[in-house]
Amino acid sequence: MKQKYAYSIFILVALLAGICLGQIEVVHNTGVGARAYGLGNNFVALSNDQSGMYYNPAGIAFVPAREFQFSLDVLSQRANSDYNAGLSDQTATSVVQRVRLANAGYLHAFPTSQGGFTMAAAFQSPITFDDVRKFSGDYQTPALKTVNVSRDETGYGALNFWTGSFGLQVSEGLGIGASVSFVSGGEDGRNIFYRDTAGHLGDSIYDDYDRTVSRSYAGYDIRLGLLYNFVKHFNFGVRVVLPQTIWFTEDMTEVNPHSPSWGEYTYPTAKGRLFSSYSGAAGISGTFPFLTFSTEFRARAPYSFAYPTEVIPSTSLASKTVYGAGIGLEVPLFVSTTLLRAGYSWDQFDTHMFASQYDDHTISPTPNWDPQGEVPKGDQHLITVGMAFIMKSACLEISYGYNFWGLETNNVLTEDHAQHRFLASLAFRF
Repeated sequence: MKQKYAYSIFILVALLAGICLGQIEVVHNTGVGARAYGLGNNFVALSNDQSGMYYNPAGIAFVPAREFQFSLDVLSQRANSDYNAGLSDQTATSVVQRVRLANAGYLHAFPTSQGGFTMAAAFQSPITFDDVRKFSGDYQTPALKTVNVSRDETGYGALNFWTGSFGLQVSEGLGIGASVSFVSGGEDGRNIFYRDTAGHLGDSIYDDYDRTVSRSYAGYDIRLGLLYNFVKHFNFGVRVVLPQTIWFTEDMTEVNPHSPSWGEYTYPTAKGRLFSSYSGAAGISGTFPFLTFSTEFRARAPYSFAYPTEVIPSTSLASKTVYGAGIGLEVPLFVSTTLLRAGYSWDQFDTHMFASQYDDHTISPTPNWDPQGEVPKGDQHLITVGMAFIMKSACLEISYGYNFWGLETNNVLTEDHAQHRFLASLAFRF
């Protein structure tokens, strides 16, 4: 039993020390717009402002105005890690923070005989790669020698959508729409790994490193939507996101402290792609003078549905359907010009919101279907609150959200992650 446990520790250390191919790449779908975020991103059956370009482009067909909107957000992500290799429980905490432009765009409605035709264009940043991981601890070799290991990793980045959309009312109460986006962006990360073998495992020249990685992205996103006012006050909405492909270029530099002759080494530039399966959402909303609610059910289809020739391990979440659901509420506060919002979303933690594949198959012969010992520890939860202050031709909206999830590696390393996000949007309608 001790030998089997020690072997699992060696596997864990080898994975943590490596280039991290096959590792879970934490991808966050933060969404677009302060109103949608205040409702927990449960917006597919409303989508009646500019952010509908992302959630359900059919909804913008029912916006009877011209609208300019921009948003800023502040992100702070914290990770608490518990490394238990049998000798002692050691915990570590690390944080990554930043401020960014989240959205800016223009929407224009044209009256038609059917009711409405709307076109819109926007910059949106709904996907982030922010991640932070840190641990330090001791483990024993089969020869009962003590070895100390530590890792400190941070990363941040985003995918930016440059989007054009249209929404059309094809009959009374029924709208359809589509959004097409050019996707760009970047990601930067740093990974510092240290293993002190004290001579027990031979020369540790390749154990310790300080590695920086930079990626640039370019690709596309296509989403289709339908919104139907099936009875007074109630809407039914559907969104379908087609499989995305996003190509990347990766540059990596490494400093090895044990080899002065090596110094800084720059790896050859690597290229590859991120790709996704079909995904979508359906929901119902209700709008009354005293309350607006919006519910949503989400799913990401197995990758075999989009790529039937791929051989995907049954243990991988890429081979399964991943679900999510939520509800958002909005109520007027004393006067109709001030609104309060709250939302909650539950989602299975998706280790394959995107799969990745290097062009050079000697780096990675297959896409990262297998997370190599890393699995979700429970589900992902998002709790949000927000307010809106409506003026004659302008609207100021603010929202705050708390998002938390967990990961586990080989039953030895557990990570509890939490993300705080504050979002402010200013919209002008005329």
